[in-house]
Amino acid sequence: MTDSINERLEFLLQELRYNRSEFARKVGVSIQTIHNILGEKKTKPTFEVINKILKNIPDINSDWLILGAGEMYRGVDDSTKVEEEPAKEKRFSPEIQKYIDSIVNKYETQINKKDKQIDNLITILSSQAAGKLIGKQLTAQRW
Repeated sequence: MTDSINERLEFLLQELRYNRSEFARKVGVSIQTIHNILGEKKTKPTFEVINKILKNIPDINSDWLILGAGEMYRGVDDSTKVEEEPAKEKRFSPEIQKYIDSIVNKYETQINKKDKQIDNLITILSSQAAGKLIGKQLTAQRW
């Protein structure tokens, strides 16, 4: 029943009890886009549409939606994902991680300095603009 992404989307609407316009509003796409995907045209959803669906309905399993693999809802497969997450943290050797951290710290310091410079320039420009405005007001009052 859910062989194509179009069929999975139709099934999703039925499960969530949304009509096409409600689903379009929920996801943040035009009703025409949903009609093109689920109507007679059966156009494949773009990456942007898929991304909006997954972003606005976060319980949906992306593997199920895109590939038809796994369960429809994310919570069902979370037991295996918990075990995989710590492995992601250990992708680099300690030396490489230390090097990466030093580069990140260096750039964070530079960004903070630049932010302060920008704030100072904004203050200077604001005071100059205020000074010019006061000067214009004084000139206008003299006439």
